[in-house]
Amino acid sequence: MNHKPVSKVPVSLWLATLSGLLFVIMISDYFHQNYKPPAAYDRLLMSFVPERLKRIQNHGLIVIGTSMVSCGFPYDEKFESLAAKKNMKIEFVRFSRNAGRPSDFESISEAVLKSKPRWIFLQAEPFFLELSNHKSFFHEHFDSIRNNVRFMLEQILIRTKLIILFPLYQDDRSLKLEEVATIDEIKNAEVSYQIKPPVSPKYFESFLKHAKENNIKVILLEMNRSKEGNEYFGDRFRAQLNRTLQQVSEFYQIPLWQFRSDLPLEYYSDRAHLNRKGRAVFSDWFLSKLAQENHHD
Repeated sequence: MNHKPVSKVPVSLWLATLSGLLFVIMISDYFHQNYKPPAAYDRLLMSFVPERLKRIQNHGLIVIGTSMVSCGFPYDEKFESLAAKKNMKIEFVRFSRNAGRPSDFESISEAVLKSKPRWIFLQAEPFFLELSNHKSFFHEHFDSIRNNVRFMLEQILIRTKLIILFPLYQDDRSLKLEEVATIDEIKNAEVSYQIKPPVSPKYFESFLKHAKENNIKVILLEMNRSKEGNEYFGDRFRAQLNRTLQQVSEFYQIPLWQFRSDLPLEYYSDRAHLNRKGRAVFSDWFLSKLAQENHHD
């Protein structure tokens, strides 16, 4: 009796099936992690909408960073109004992403340069410093893949919502600007952070070169933490952070602006994110520094 050989399933089919399964898991994880109605979809509008860059003319100022940026700076037109009260004209755009990584911002780097702003501020920590909480090798790489998938899904949702709700509405309502942190929240934060060596995004040197060729001033910005937040991390951490930021600033020959580290907890919604009261202090400090920068230029 002749037996027909059993046909083997192609390896490519196995890989495609496995990839599809992982993709479905990541999509499920994304919606599970981000579903906090009604702020979830509002929060998607906080970042990466290049259409906002069309507002920039001769006094463009762009700030790019994590959620600390969105808590520190009012939304575009509001911040321009604050600047106008100090007799300063700017076209302001902020881009922020919760727990952002350097690779997240690469997608808008070309559009940012093409808009030819006068200043570009980069929040120092997500661009050059990663704070490690002792994750394993597997967790770090899985998080990287998961974040990339989340970013792709956010872009799809942003574009879909733009079609329905364009022009964009402001995102301040999704922030914790009315909250005030407590010392118990600081003490109960069971996290042990270390500073990794400076991370230079692959695209940054090219980004910096094009910025200088177009007379765009790039400045590192450290948003800092509350006084109690810094005490929680400790003097050694703070000294190491300052030293590393200075090294990055000197290596790339770009200025470093550091917000004060002694602002009490009442100005924060947690140990790092400013509330409405803290945002007012930060905005005033930033615009005063910018006025000095303008005067020197």
